[in-house]
Amino acid sequence: MKKICILLIFVLCLTGCYNDAYYWQFNYSHSEIKEIKIIEIVDEFEYQVVKDIDIDLAQDIYDDISKLKMRRYGTNLSSPSGKCFLIVFNTGEYDIISQKESKHFMFNGSSIEGYNSWLYFDKEEFTALIDKYLSQT
Repeated sequence: MKKICILLIFVLCLTGCYNDAYYWQFNYSHSEIKEIKIIEIVDEFEYQVVKDIDIDLAQDIYDDISKLKMRRYGTNLSSPSGKCFLIVFNTGEYDIISQKESKHFMFNGSSIEGYNSWLYFDKEEFTALIDKYLSQT
């Protein structure tokens, strides 16, 4: 009986970690954005620009992304894929906001490294957000 209780507590703790809601945290304010693009990731090291977004929409994009709930995903690390937001800051650092595994790319000495989030957005909500900005002229 003791083993079953310990196992049950372990399972509850493990599943509880994946049900918490998280929200994307930007490292810079919207006023420090150099450019915003919607990109399509072709593979891990290549992307195509789908649309350049007017910099005047930076605050709106920040607000929209920050409102979307995120959840943790399992143990197999994913990479950004599909249509994503590419937000480049004046420092040269950037964020790729994707449906799964959004990343901060920050300077580490002389190079830029991606920092894993282990988070994902609801697919329908994220797709609707991308479509919102794709449909704007």
